[in-house]
Amino acid sequence: MVTCMKKCMFFSPVALCRKGMKTRCAGYEKLHAYLVAHGFENSPTESTLYAKRANDVLLIIVVYVDDMLLTGPIEKHIADFKADLHASFEMCDLGHLHHYLGIQCMQVDGGMALCQTKYIDTLLQRFGLEDCKPIATSMETGLRLSLHDAGDAFDAVLYQQAVGCLIYLCITRPDIQFAVSQMSRFMHCPGVTHWKAVKRIFRYLSGTRLLGLFYPKGGSLPPDLHAFSDSDWASCYDTRLSTSGFCFMLGSSCISWLRKKQPTVATSSCEAEYREAFIATVECVWLRRLMADLGVGQSSATTIFTESQSALAVARNPVFYARTKHIEVHYHYVRERFSAREISLAYVPTHENIADLFTKALPREKFEAFRKALGLFPFVE
Repeated sequence: MVTCMKKCMFFSPVALCRKGMKTRCAGYEKLHAYLVAHGFENSPTESTLYAKRANDVLLIIVVYVDDMLLTGPIEKHIADFKADLHASFEMCDLGHLHHYLGIQCMQVDGGMALCQTKYIDTLLQRFGLEDCKPIATSMETGLRLSLHDAGDAFDAVLYQQAVGCLIYLCITRPDIQFAVSQMSRFMHCPGVTHWKAVKRIFRYLSGTRLLGLFYPKGGSLPPDLHAFSDSDWASCYDTRLSTSGFCFMLGSSCISWLRKKQPTVATSSCEAEYREAFIATVECVWLRRLMADLGVGQSSATTIFTESQSALAVARNPVFYARTKHIEVHYHYVRERFSAREISLAYVPTHENIADLFTKALPREKFEAFRKALGLFPFVE
């Protein structure tokens, strides 16, 4: 966690991946046994996460295939453990963290920034848009695309390549999540209208290529976890399915977000919002457990903000409602977690609901305000 870590080290354990997947799996088992033997606990919430807390020692390790990220508040503890690792494994020490899985990780004044500026530059060049005219938003306000008004057919392979690249870019750019998700609906039969909308996303990126997520250091421990939740009822013109969106904030930083089309048609906006509250609740439970594994568990309920008063009433009052009696049982997990005081639900006005950014194309002023609220700022490496 950036709020309590000062140094990050990055390693590539070459010996664990030289002979293909079988050797890689065997190597991972060997590494797992080694870490457990040296006092690390494997998180039951996230299998790639290991943490060691003993006396004044705090070390956290994240393993992804043949890459390892090691962090902790005291550099001497990192150096000592690194020496132990070198004695047991063939390692390639890449020094202080600067890139991880293609993401730029920059130590900046007051904290850390995650961005993909170089990746954006590569994409603009790849798709011949390096000289395109920048635009202020990623999608035209109020635009509703459909399979039936796409215009002439467009090259599906090129379209899929472009949207696939944009999906990866969403890892650090929640501001394009809604637009990219909309474009991904047409992967199998894109038209020129859809491609024009994809190019608009690239135009937006060309003018905001330096934006990255900022995670400030310091602050209170444990940091406050809260969420914003929203849905857009029957927003898909082709299926009339609703759109769900949420974002989780840790203090002032966005750590998790989602835009998703709901699986079945909702009979009312209340039902759509209640379903979205369920999706946010599931993510909330996982995040709370993950934070507990990192030693920064939440002592109070996590607040999920929504703009639907009717959905709040359904969640808070487990009584029979004629208009909601058909809602599938598993969605009432919201009520269970609310009763257990693991989550709390609160109203937020529409103009303050950051999750609006994940459910609809917004006008520039509102779009930029919510983008800033997510912790997206320009950074130069």
